[in-house]
Amino acid sequence: LKIDLHIESLCSGYNEMDSFQIMDYQLEVCRKYINKAVYGKYNKLEIIHGIGSGLLKSEVHKILKNYNLRFFESRDGGSTQVIL
Repeated sequence: LKIDLHIESLCSGYNEMDSFQIMDYQLEVCRKYINKAVYGKYNKLEIIHGIGSGLLKSEVHKILKNYNLRFFESRDGGSTQVIL
């Protein structure tokens, strides 16, 4: 299972959103995919958060820690692989 959290790939009306709304939306989508992966029959999840400033990656990693999931970053730091 794979999710790209770049806002332009998630919704079309992102130009009307401020940075806090964008982050909330991205994290909401991320949680939905984590739940889908955990409660579905998936053995891994790739979360593409991008490199950027690292704020989204940091928040994604906090969520994964709350779920007690094992994960690791890609070499370029633009995505996180989750082992389920």
